[in-house]
Amino acid sequence: MNKIETITLLPIITILIFILVTAQVNAQTLTWEIQEEYYEITINKDGTINLNLHLKTLVTQGQIKRYINVGLPSPSIEEINVKTDHGVKKYEVSKSGEWSGVTIYIEKPVKQREILTAEISAKIDHMIYSDELNPGNVGMLFTAAWWESPPAKIRDLRIKVILPEGVDISEVKTTEELWMNYGTENGRTWIYWEKKDLGEKERYTVGVSFPEQYMEKYVKPEEKTISDTIGMLIGAFLVFSVPLIIFVLIAFVLLSVKGITKKRYINPKYQIECMGTRKDLDPVEAAVLLRTHPGKILTMILLSLALKAAIKVKRYKPLQLEKTKPFRKLKLYEERFLDCVQRNGELDEECLIQLLGYIRRRVDRKIQYFCRKDTEEYYKKLVEEKWKRIQKTVLAQQAFQQFNKDLLWLIIDEKYKEKTRETLETKEETEVPETYIYYFPIPRPLPPPGEAKIPRPPLKPTETKPPTQKPTLTTPIEEIANKIATNIETTANNIVTNIEKAANQLITPHRQTQKTSSISRRSCVCACVSCACACACVSCACACAGGGAG
Repeated sequence: MNKIETITLLPIITILIFILVTAQVNAQTLTWEIQEEYYEITINKDGTINLNLHLKTLVTQGQIKRYINVGLPSPSIEEINVKTDHGVKKYEVSKSGEWSGVTIYIEKPVKQREILTAEISAKIDHMIYSDELNPGNVGMLFTAAWWESPPAKIRDLRIKVILPEGVDISEVKTTEELWMNYGTENGRTWIYWEKKDLGEKERYTVGVSFPEQYMEKYVKPEEKTISDTIGMLIGAFLVFSVPLIIFVLIAFVLLSVKGITKKRYINPKYQIECMGTRKDLDPVEAAVLLRTHPGKILTMILLSLALKAAIKVKRYKPLQLEKTKPFRKLKLYEERFLDCVQRNGELDEECLIQLLGYIRRRVDRKIQYFCRKDTEEYYKKLVEEKWKRIQKTVLAQQAFQQFNKDLLWLIIDEKYKEKTRETLETKEETEVPETYIYYFPIPRPLPPPGEAKIPRPPLKPTETKPPTQKPTLTTPIEEIANKIATNIETTANNIVTNIEKAANQLITPHRQTQKTSSISRRSCVCACVSCACACACVSCACACAGGGAG
């Protein structure tokens, strides 16, 4: 082979080598996505947290052959337990630089298009710190694990933080991240965040702050400062071996910078109306929020009690009621409505007006940390969606059943009567629900002679008179729906006479809102670089998870 031929073949050989190397690299490339990353964090009075993590990973290319790494928020791990649906050979808790986490070695590989599900539970210390910008409070910041090796998207992230026993939601402050919901569980308040489709290496941090009186132990500023100082002094001496005077100057500068940084600690609180939409109001509460006609709100409560068999309407003009034994638990405002029923069966109007004020104050408390405007829009759309659902129902009887099921929501609509007539315009007959016969009776014609009579409560079986099948009353859907709507409208217009006084009870008194500075992410945050979690202030704890696999 001469020199010219060798030169000609070189590009071809180079291309072949490139193709072979590329093919080998592609064959070994591992990519995945996190389908579910769910945290439940319980804050204990002793300053520890119980962290439970549910992780579901889909391998989209290559395979996980040996292990996965999952970052944890602190190296102070007192207890840990792990399991996966691919088995666990062993697991190791390790700390590399400022990264801490657990490496789980699996028994069998996770191949392409397979899912690995892992469950991790750990008890972790040094997570609750003094909140310096909210004197008397303690706080926790938590950053959910993100994935760097390989980088992975998180499709569904959920974080639930359960606060110590006794903490009320009104005492809680959070970071600027808007929570989705909150509630109580076994007497303890919880807060919930949710985030969809996080990008590769995208980080999501949440934080809570609450009164220190609910904690028996937590990390105080001086404790952390002293430990950090000792660590910096020893580290500087061993690593740099500089003259003592320079060493002291460096330590002094570091401490000064740290003191400045702590003053920039993120104020973990929300401003008024910055928590998004409140989505757990019931129909009556939603009606109060939307400033519905006071008579209609009281009629909704009356109907709700009738649906629970707690009250009977004996007469409409004037309204006369009879208390009965309910078959379902009553809400507080329903019990208060029953207290307004006098011995003669009539309603105490002043009592009803005070009831409206009670419900309005209850609603105000429920949404005090939520955006009122967004919440109002949410319930307006909810009512519209319920109308559309009925309109889309093909079978007339099913449409009426859905109408009856959502009745309390539909009443909120200002055009409730008109929409009822338009939506249920059909002559097809249906069985009349028992509520409209015994408890909230609608005007109806008596059945012709020889036909089934209006049903009455069944008699107890006796030896002389065996039980008979309970007769039913049927009527055209259009007719019964219109009569229900008319009855509700009539009751709403007559249940109270002093409408102005009743309406005033639904107006929230003006409250001067304190101006607070905007919350900025440039305050103390967990500055994680190359998966090294450098907490820049005393009230900081984050999960630096350069999570990976191999």
